[in-house]
Amino acid sequence: MIIIYDLSGSAVAAASMITPFVPSPGSDRVSRSNAGAWLILRPNGACVSSWKHWGRLQAWRERGPVDGLGYKFELVTDTGLTSTIPIAEGTMSMKKVVNFAL
Repeated sequence: MIIIYDLSGSAVAAASMITPFVPSPGSDRVSRSNAGAWLILRPNGACVSSWKHWGRLQAWRERGPVDGLGYKFELVTDTGLTSTIPIAEGTMSMKKVVNFAL
């Protein structure tokens, strides 16, 4: 798990890979059907040892004429990973240098 701290040293978020990047059989591409995914967590109260799910970020390699990185970000509701709210989805060019921020 990766923990993100603010400038005062307080933990404000964490990320944990929940689905590893696994290429499609016979390929070096990670397709949308088996995208890698991270669970984004936030502190649950004042205690850093307790975390609450907040969002899920998925990424994969797009097929087609443009070499791209596909992504999807969803907020996770209190009912769990089966109930999400889509926030952003798109494709970034792999040929250009880009910044990705949530």
